[in-house]
Amino acid sequence: MKIFISIFLFIVLSLSQGTSQELVLPSPCDLLEESDMMGLFNADKGSLTMYKDDQLQKYNRKKCFYSWDKPNSEVKVFLEFKRNPDVSLYPQRFEEDLNQFLEKGIKVSKSEKLIFKFEPMDSMGFPAIYSGNMNNEKILIFRLDNDYIISLHYQEFVDYDIGDFRPAFIDAARRLLTNLDIYRRER
Repeated sequence: MKIFISIFLFIVLSLSQGTSQELVLPSPCDLLEESDMMGLFNADKGSLTMYKDDQLQKYNRKKCFYSWDKPNSEVKVFLEFKRNPDVSLYPQRFEEDLNQFLEKGIKVSKSEKLIFKFEPMDSMGFPAIYSGNMNNEKILIFRLDNDYIISLHYQEFVDYDIGDFRPAFIDAARRLLTNLDIYRRER
């Protein structure tokens, strides 16, 4: 845990240097690759497909997802980075977003009544929230200072509870932050 927190602090300090316009991230799927999906979420290599949405770059977002088949279902893992366009203008933006999600949740698309309810994940060593109240969808959202907010969303098309994804999300966040650190050093 101490090593993970140290890596996190190094990344936050590295990302926070300079102006907010200098804060840059690669596509999230460049930081969590196919081999990560296989190891973290038991993805089937034969049907594993990755999709990037680079059109959101102009909106300070990068998003991608992986999809694969299981014997009786399909799985999708969505990854999204959002960058605060101007930390000096919006210094508490992502802190407020996380607090809002904790207080009110997030409405499920195409539904007026279903809401992802969140709880804090204090074990992460930085601000993070988890939603596990939906049977077949689990979400982790965490922030790096007020510069970035990162979302991981696991969805499996089944009609039963897929269980607790906190351990897999913690491992995914660690791998993502480690790979982000490597990316930043190589730039």
